[in-house]
Amino acid sequence: MNLSWSARARPLAVEGCWAEGAAAAELQAKLTRRALKLQTAHFQDGLVVLGSEVPWVDGATFLGREGQIYMPTMWQPNLPYEWLVAGLARKAAGPWVLLTDQRVLTLP
Repeated sequence: MNLSWSARARPLAVEGCWAEGAAAAELQAKLTRRALKLQTAHFQDGLVVLGSEVPWVDGATFLGREGQIYMPTMWQPNLPYEWLVAGLARKAAGPWVLLTDQRVLTLP
């Protein structure tokens, strides 16, 4: 799926975040240090944390939610939600994380 993105007039509420590299390590450390019980999903190249109380980590992408799709809070995909879900559902059951670099992550 090749999406283009535009800035949102109004950001989505924070419902989670995506972090990779040093930002993922810092995020995991903060979750452990603060004993936060948020839903996490580990991927080969990063970490997704779901919840509105995600700690701030420099370099993380904060995610909002539209239905079953998590996406960057500040960016809007160029396709309608229904089309996105139809295309994503052909590959795997949701929920999903869409990132502006064209990655699609399927959450457990």
